[in-house]
Amino acid sequence: MADHINQDEIRKKRLARLGAGSSSSSNNGDSSQILVPHSPQGLQLSTSPPVSSLLPSPSKRQPPPSPLDVTPCKKGIEPMEVESKVELSSDLENSSHYRSDNKRHRSVSTSEVTEELMWATLSNLLQCSWQGVDNICPHTVNVTSGAKMDEVTSQVLMEVMVLLCAGETLEGLVDPNINLSQSPELSTSPTGSSSTTDLSELTRPSQSSEATALLYLLQTYARVNNEEKLHPKRSSSPPMLTLLVDVRRQCVAHASLLLSGCLTKCELPAPSLLLHPLLSESLPRGFLCDLIQHTLEQQNVFTKVFGPLLQGLSSAMRSCSVTSRTYMRVFESLDLLTDIKAHNSPSRPICNLMVSMSNWCTKSESQTVGREILFTTILGPFLGLSLFAEDDPHVVDKFVKHQSNGRTVPDGLQDLARELDHMRTTILHKLFHSMLVNTMSREPVLSFLAKIIQHNERRAQIHVEERLVAGDGPMINLLSVLQQLCFKVKLEKVDPYYMAHPDSLVDISKDSRLTMTQDEVEEWVKKLRSGESFTFQEVNFHSQCWFLTLHAHHLGVLPVMRKYTRRIRAIRDLQKMVEEIESTESHWGSLPVAARQRELLKKWKTQLKKLNKSKVCADAGLLDESLLERCLHFYAGVAQIILRALSGGPTTLAPLGASLADTASILPLPPDLPELFAAFPEWYLDDMAEFLLFTLQYVPKVPIKHLEDPIITMAIVLLCSPSHIKNPYLTAKLVEMMFMLTPSVQQHVDSLHHRILHHPLAEHLPVALMKFYTMVESTGASSEFYDKFTIRYHISVIFKSLWEDRRHRQALITESNSGKEFVKFVNLLMNDTTFLLDESLDALKRIHEVQEEMERGTWATQSREQQQSRQRLLATDERQCRSYLTLARETVDMMHYLTKEVPAPFLRPELCDRLAAMLNFNLAQLCGQKCGNLKVRQADKYGWEPRKLLEQLVDIYLHLDSTRFYESIANDERSFKRELFETAASKLERAVIKCSSEVAKFRSIGQKAYDVQQANQKKDEDYSDAPDHFMDPLMQTLMEDPVELPSGVVMDRPTIVRHLLNDPTDPFTRQPLTEEQLLPAEALKKEINDWIAAKSNPNSAS
Repeated sequence: MADHINQDEIRKKRLARLGAGSSSSSNNGDSSQILVPHSPQGLQLSTSPPVSSLLPSPSKRQPPPSPLDVTPCKKGIEPMEVESKVELSSDLENSSHYRSDNKRHRSVSTSEVTEELMWATLSNLLQCSWQGVDNICPHTVNVTSGAKMDEVTSQVLMEVMVLLCAGETLEGLVDPNINLSQSPELSTSPTGSSSTTDLSELTRPSQSSEATALLYLLQTYARVNNEEKLHPKRSSSPPMLTLLVDVRRQCVAHASLLLSGCLTKCELPAPSLLLHPLLSESLPRGFLCDLIQHTLEQQNVFTKVFGPLLQGLSSAMRSCSVTSRTYMRVFESLDLLTDIKAHNSPSRPICNLMVSMSNWCTKSESQTVGREILFTTILGPFLGLSLFAEDDPHVVDKFVKHQSNGRTVPDGLQDLARELDHMRTTILHKLFHSMLVNTMSREPVLSFLAKIIQHNERRAQIHVEERLVAGDGPMINLLSVLQQLCFKVKLEKVDPYYMAHPDSLVDISKDSRLTMTQDEVEEWVKKLRSGESFTFQEVNFHSQCWFLTLHAHHLGVLPVMRKYTRRIRAIRDLQKMVEEIESTESHWGSLPVAARQRELLKKWKTQLKKLNKSKVCADAGLLDESLLERCLHFYAGVAQIILRALSGGPTTLAPLGASLADTASILPLPPDLPELFAAFPEWYLDDMAEFLLFTLQYVPKVPIKHLEDPIITMAIVLLCSPSHIKNPYLTAKLVEMMFMLTPSVQQHVDSLHHRILHHPLAEHLPVALMKFYTMVESTGASSEFYDKFTIRYHISVIFKSLWEDRRHRQALITESNSGKEFVKFVNLLMNDTTFLLDESLDALKRIHEVQEEMERGTWATQSREQQQSRQRLLATDERQCRSYLTLARETVDMMHYLTKEVPAPFLRPELCDRLAAMLNFNLAQLCGQKCGNLKVRQADKYGWEPRKLLEQLVDIYLHLDSTRFYESIANDERSFKRELFETAASKLERAVIKCSSEVAKFRSIGQKAYDVQQANQKKDEDYSDAPDHFMDPLMQTLMEDPVELPSGVVMDRPTIVRHLLNDPTDPFTRQPLTEEQLLPAEALKKEINDWIAAKSNPNSAS
């Protein structure tokens, strides 16, 4: 009896909590005015199980909207909340009250609703009847006599809730086996994920009594929906409409009480009771919206109901792998929640709740905060899906476990990559978009995105500890979201000065700038923020989103590309080492080190297999054309911003969107460099160049199809203005980009190359490249000597492609006749040719020597250590020989076609002697007595083509055929011999390298040079007694054009000019010196000429 009293008291207290919401007055025709009929049997819950049936077909009329009028979910998301399949009509017809006058009710029009039908409907909705002797809800029976319908509904629902939460088993009331997600029309979600997805990895149905109570409310709510669908006409007007609305409202109210913990003595079990119904698509349509609207009236209740649900979704997402399709259900669920708006308001309650939660953006001082932020925040796990092996080992286990060569991506993995990218660009983007269009959550979301970028800035470093920063997959997911958001950003509304704004979300204070030093940047920012001569624009979403996206590229896709390139290099090196050690097994197989060698071989093969598997995953995750197309499109916008800053004034910006024809006036750039451009970080430009170089090498289809004009325009403008960028290696990357767009280097780029050649600004390219060729002589780096050869090789290849175009060839010819820059260029070209040919031929001699030893018996007499040392040196020589010959080939090619068209610069006094000496020396190498030392096995392996080189050298002799050239050949006392020319001519005839007329002309050059040599020898004898002040102090030759240096020293002009071409300093004082500072020594020159005349005509002197 005491237990019964306690239960009654508990029920009364919990009923009181419903307040006025449990029973409300209605208008005329309100079902609440209908009193409960007097029944001696009392009210009891139906013990017969509900009869199940399918939902009506899609052709049937949709139910009216919920009276709470929460903005409904979008049509594509509605399958998240499917309706109950409980068929009410059969159960209604089987009820005793309905069956007692079945015939009469069947003849009544659907628009005529009787009191008996109303009670029968309520009975079926609540699964109650007024018959039998077992009263399951005794408290409700005591108050039903004469009560209104809404009061009865409230009493029954509360009574059932109390009983179920107390652990009572009410047989037949709730059917846990009813599957609410098997409707044919809803079997597949809008994103393509199956509604029958196994959710056991994420969540399992709760077996708690509270879960059973919630299920009863959900099924009751679903029966209301079904009633409206089965009988739309009578359900659309009072009093039936009022009844259905009230039952639905009270189901939501009781669910709110249950989920907020008001009906239980202890805390509700975790996770949220709503989690499994939501993920399994078991919530009846409209329930979620109604629940949100109802709980919004009390914020603490709303938080208690939906806070645990959001935490449960985040936790479920954290355990998801991209290899399992279950992640789509979690995404769809959160997307559904964030899409719901409050009644008569654009506000999205769930978005507001998320950004107010304690783990929205956790603060951490640990070194691993970059990685932690994606695990400890509520939204972070939704960015965590990844195809990269380092992020998710399940990808390797499922798709590439048995693949070790790393050459192809399995079809299944390729399909998964497409699905993941579709998810990123649709649902994930929509999730963030929903939170950004919501006013209250916009700034917190932007701040959250900025924090992820800020905490992972170390990803941009060349060497970074992977455990301290976010993985590659999450950063590419973040990048994809921002890219989608940026599609609606208008470039004209992006403020390039935003990076210096005091409220900027991005931090570039530590980054190197294009031109400014760190002190200059600080002074510039201070001046801008002072507001004296500049006023910042008001911060807008366009600027915030665009700059966040730019930084996401910097920390997202670019580090992944660098890692991919390093991995390719490591695979190649490991493969080479494995092949080398396997090929020499016959040598070490019987030695004591054999066990160690085999262990090393096993280790390398394991590493190689692991790297190849990682490469396959990276191929799927990084080499995705859709992703790279979006990146390239964004970088076209970056190029426009850079051009806008570059062509504007100190505080003004050039207009955007200029047509290609309008760009012709950009060059030359104004001498005053705009401060905005000078303050841009180097990586703005460096990232773009790196991205294009990577895609041209690994996914050329993307730039070939999608490279936009602004990028080409920007590259040409900056190549033609190298002084605007303080780092020459940055300009060198632009040169390399142009190099990769040359048809001789990359296949299928003809269309892009044509666009470059015919660009309105392309006429400036030949001269600009020639100037940069001379600029890289000194870069300031410790490796500048070797770096310049690679840069100049790229320039040589571009030059050749430009030379084939008549318009650009003429521009070079014009420059060669007008400026000193071309003379500097030719001088450096000769220097490079001399060095590269010397190094190449020396390496060939060393290779020849080792190969000869291996063929002779002397190799076997050497110790094992000696052999290994010689083999290592041989490998080094072979590598260097290939490299130097590649560079030398292009350099000689350039000299070959330039001497043919513009020989005059090569015949200048300061150049001609050196050029002739270089030609004579290499001719002696190829045709002299020791030419056999250049013979090597497999010459093609090194790119060694002696016939072609000899032909080109001879052509250069023929191109420069002139009296001045004969004198220069004859001046070369080291290498020139008439016999050398005769030997070379004979080889040309025997090998049919040149026709007979060209051979004869070549012989003639040798003979004429010999004649000059003989004349010079006589002249030297005649002038041997020249006064010392007539002689050049460096060369000790008689001066022909003496000039005075600022230091007072007198030198011959050709000698000092040749020195200045390589070193712009006074050779005696090392002070800076230019050619303009040289003063003609006219008096001395006249004195020398008079002395020579006197020597030539002794009779006149006497």
